[in-house]
Formats: sequence, structure tokens, C-alpha cells
Amino acid sequence: HYNALLAACADAARRRDAAAGDAALGVLRKMEERGVAPDSRSFSAAVAAAEPAGAEGLLAEFESSALASDPEGAPFVYCAAMRASLRAGEWEDALSLLDRMRARGVDPDSHCLGAALEACRAGRDGERAEAELAAARTMHADAPHRLSGVLVSTAMGACVRGGRWESALAIFDAYAADLAAGSPDAGPDPF
Repeated sequence: HYNALLAACADAARRRDAAAGDAALGVLRKMEERGVAPDSRSFSAAVAAAEPAGAEGLLAEFESSALASDPEGAPFVYCAAMRASLRAGEWEDALSLLDRMRARGVDPDSHCLGAALEACRAGRDGERAEAELAAARTMHADAPHRLSGVLVSTAMGACVRGGRWESALAIFDAYAADLAAGSPDAGPDPF
């Protein structure tokens, strides 16, 4: 199956194999030649295998060819692009991708939120981390994610690195209160 091959390319990229991006692009082109339309899983694996510049082109291709037909899978593709930016040290680009997905009507899932909070931490942007966490807290109970201790901890790290330790403490207190109250917005992993 093509997606399994693309996943192997993404795995090779995580192991810093320089040929992984070209291999993934080659697989996508073969799919097209053979009349097989790539879906969100195909694009997310190819984006994960690509360098940030290649990821941008693949993301644009996904947006123009597959986004409308596979909206549920879109967060996977955007998250892969965000993580490619983070691997390259381009945290601002990762946050821009989050804004871009929202502008296209795609709601971020917990993986996208995690990548965004990691970008905030890398950029010492505690204010943005607070805003992202607050936005996630206001989502409905049927949202695609809950606030886990990992997400909260990453947001707190962004605040601390950005010189906003009081905000980190407030985030901690709010999450602890949610856990104590049994809030459906708090994940099962306490500090």
C-alpha cells in the first residue's frame, strides 16, 4: 500500500535520512501516474519526510487537491508541516501554519496544539501559548482533543521561558482545579 511506503519515508526522515524527502515525493508522483489519488495520510507522511521547503510545496498541493475531499484528515497534514518547521528551528513558521489552517476552516487537533505550544516554547512566546491554551479550553466537550498534562506543561514551559512565570502558575492552578472538579476538558494525566 502506498501509504505504508510513505510512512516508511517519514520514519527514515525522523532518523535523519537525507533521501527520505525525495523518496516520498517519488512515491506521490507514482501514485498520480497510476491514477491513485493521495489522501491526507499520504500527504501527511510525505510532508513529514520532506524538509521544510518541500513540506510547504506538498502542503499547498494538499490544500489545492485533497483538502476539500478529506477535511477530517487535514489536521494530520498541517501538524506534519508544523513539526517539519520545528525540526528546522523555524518556530514562527510553525505558528503561521496553525494560523493558516484555521484560516482555511480546519480546526486544530491535540497534535496541532501540541506542535503550536512547542513552537511557543521554542520562541519564548508565553503570551501566544496562553492564548492557544485558553482557546482550547473554550472548545466544546466533543472537540477532537482534551487538555492533557503534556499540553499544559508545554504551555507552562513557554510561559516560563518567556518570563511569565506567574502565568505558568495560573495555568497550573486552573488545570489542577479542572482535575479536582472532574472537568471533561482535563485529561486523565495529573501532574
